[in-house]
Amino acid sequence: MPQPLRRVGRGRFPTAPRLHCQPHTYTTSTLEQPAMPAPAKTVLFDLDNTLTDHIGTLNQWAEMYHQRCPQVPVSWLLDAERRWAGQRAHFFSDLRNTFGIEESVLSLMADYRQYTATHVPYRPEVCDALAELDREGWRMGLVTNGEATAQRQKLHRARLDRFFPRGLAISSEVGLRKPDKGLFLYALEDLGTQGVPALVVGDDLGADVQGALNAGLLPVWVSAGRSLGPTDPRPIHTAHTVVDAIEWLRTTAAQEFLATAA
Repeated sequence: MPQPLRRVGRGRFPTAPRLHCQPHTYTTSTLEQPAMPAPAKTVLFDLDNTLTDHIGTLNQWAEMYHQRCPQVPVSWLLDAERRWAGQRAHFFSDLRNTFGIEESVLSLMADYRQYTATHVPYRPEVCDALAELDREGWRMGLVTNGEATAQRQKLHRARLDRFFPRGLAISSEVGLRKPDKGLFLYALEDLGTQGVPALVVGDDLGADVQGALNAGLLPVWVSAGRSLGPTDPRPIHTAHTVVDAIEWLRTTAAQEFLATAA
């Protein structure tokens, strides 16, 4: 039988012996550290000839215009497109002067924009690839040179507009053109990812690759089989198509580029 405690003095019990313990020093290994949020995965895309098939649409327009004006060869129109590199006013001024076209430059440009905007094809493989990025949490923006109404029509017709509710930078709306870094930075600010490393996917070495470098971003070139020249700006990666480029974005190599740039 255990012995009952005896009172000591007036109603007091003897105190228990004190335990002498060394204080524990907590280190980072013994305390849970709050997880730091991962930086946003951000990519900016070009529109014409990257997400959309501008060359295919241009070929259709050239055939249509040749039927309308037989004195203008299709080959001349395609050569002029390469020569003027998207400078529409110069393109149509050259057309008028070379073939004696009476229609004004502004009227020719308006007809061209309307045709190319409404004949852009839907490419399901591109939409599927963008949907994968969206599911993986990528923030996606669009940086494009062009007239806003026409560029928005292309996005809608190609079923791409749902991927770019934010981060849409169109030159005629912003007042800047690629390769000006300001157009890229505008898109990043609208996405809320300014100051975060971002990739840029585009087909034009001058506008897209050099523009990305101007903005301190990481360019991915959609080459369509072309080769880099000795003086061309250098992308971090080259892909044959935009779908190939998107597949590369999802690899470890792309993540390492983003982590290194952070």
